[in-house]
Amino acid sequence: MARILMVDDDADFLEVQERVLARGGHEVATAHNGTEALEALNDDANYDLVILDLMMDQSDEGFTLAHRVRSLIGGDASIMILTGVRRAHDLGFDLDSPSGRKWIDADDFVEKPVSAEDLLERVRRLVE
Repeated sequence: MARILMVDDDADFLEVQERVLARGGHEVATAHNGTEALEALNDDANYDLVILDLMMDQSDEGFTLAHRVRSLIGGDASIMILTGVRRAHDLGFDLDSPSGRKWIDADDFVEKPVSAEDLLERVRRLVE
C-alpha cells in the first residue's frame, strides 16, 4: 500500500482515479490545484507518490508544481505526470525520454485516458 497525493483540476476525473487507487489498496489524498497540493505537502510530505496533471489553474502549473513538489519531498517519493495535454495540444516535448522527465522532474509520464489496470501497474512500479 502506498500513500498517494493526486492533483487534478477535473473533479470527476479525480474522483474516479481516487476510487481506482483506493480499490488497489492505496491511501489517497486529493488536491484540485497547485495551491491545495502544496498545502497538503506542507501539512504532511510523507507521500510515496504524487500524481500531477499538467494544465490546471495556469497552463504551466504542472511543470512548476513538479519542481516545487520535488523540492519538498526530495528523492523520497516519486512523481507521475498524468495528463492529456500532449495529445490534445500536440506539444513538441518528449516526456518519454530520461532527459525529458528530468526537465520536468518526473519519474513517469502517462497519457489520459488511462485504464485502471495500467494506472495501478505504473503506481506499483513507482512505489516498489
